[in-house]
Amino acid sequence: RNALVIIAATSVAYSAEVTGHHFFSLTGKTAKGVPPFKAPPLSETVANGTVITFSDIAK
Repeated sequence: RNALVIIAATSVAYSAEVTGHHFFSLTGKTAKGVPPFKAPPLSETVANGTVITFSDIAK
């Protein structure tokens, strides 16, 4: 059943893209290559200005 849903959805999205009807948001152009390596953030600031530290995130 799942395969039929995937095939049907893919067919609908492809036919819409080919005919110029853009009612689906399909992935567009992406940058080439691997993104630069960087360490993950160890804290986060939420909308109200509160800083969440790594120890709070890890809990």
